[in-house]
Amino acid sequence: MNSAWQEDWEFFRRFAILAVYILVLYLLYVLRGVLLLGFLGILLGLLWHALALGLVRLTRGRIRHAPAVGLVVAASLLLVAGLLRFTAEPVLHQFHSFMAALPGLLSATSRRLAPLLEAVPGGPRWEPAQIDTAALATRIVSSGLAIVRSGVVGLAEAGAAVLIGVFLAWTPERYRDALLALLPRELAPGARRLIDALTRTLLAWMKGSGLAMLAVGLMVTLILRIAGLEYYLLFGIMAGVFNIVPYLGPVLAFIGPSVIALSVSPAKFAAILVAYIVAQNLESNVIVPYFMSRMAYIPPALTIFGLYAMAELFGFLGILLAVPILACLLTLIRFAYATWNGGEADTVDPQ
Repeated sequence: MNSAWQEDWEFFRRFAILAVYILVLYLLYVLRGVLLLGFLGILLGLLWHALALGLVRLTRGRIRHAPAVGLVVAASLLLVAGLLRFTAEPVLHQFHSFMAALPGLLSATSRRLAPLLEAVPGGPRWEPAQIDTAALATRIVSSGLAIVRSGVVGLAEAGAAVLIGVFLAWTPERYRDALLALLPRELAPGARRLIDALTRTLLAWMKGSGLAMLAVGLMVTLILRIAGLEYYLLFGIMAGVFNIVPYLGPVLAFIGPSVIALSVSPAKFAAILVAYIVAQNLESNVIVPYFMSRMAYIPPALTIFGLYAMAELFGFLGILLAVPILACLLTLIRFAYATWNGGEADTVDPQ
């Protein structure tokens, strides 16, 4: 009788644990938007904390950590406000001008592509009249406005992330110690090492991504300006922002300039294509390897899958944060593997 009772109790215990896991997963799914904002807040907190520590070291301790965090946060917000103040008006002007000229640009591009396709053996006979450029332009404008609206909503929600980041940057040890206090004492040292590894991964991603976005944006803007293409500022900023999305971002950023270049001449299109390839190679082979060497390597297929999954779950903000989330998951897997095999997670080669 006692044995049967113990078996029933063990079955109930396992069922209860499984039910708790399912409930936690369901809550995580329901609160996924809040969790993503929290992750964005963690990124901002880590960035501001690292910058504040740099300021403390630069001033040799004359500025304490708390005032340094305040100065860093204020400087960051003022920098963003200043960039918006001086770039928003010309960028919006170029955006509206490009949308107004888009039907004509598509028509000119289709006329130039038609003879090229007809020259291919067995290729289709493509008449410019076959393309409803007005309908195509309308769909492109609608998609662009949807992305803009999604971005505006993301910026509005980012206000909460800014507050989270400020508090995390102010006293990060308090939140780390509170998290470690929830774990059994024997797991605390390993959890501390895991937090340190995740911190290095996220800082490496922010350094590399930020500098890559800045470098690509400046290079593309300069290249388009020298080439004499209109809307160079708009497409330069788009190239920098889209560069945060691996593989797909640079392709999307190239669509607009390619349409304009093809509407002018194939030679200009070829020049713009070569310039884009050079800019992307500099970013991929110089900036990213140097600053992201501490970040876990993410296979291309997994990156693309993660981008689509995050877009489906979280929209525009999910696309922007897909790579750091994937990097953290891979770091967690590496850490668990090294721990289970009796090694130190920090010694595992991230590549």
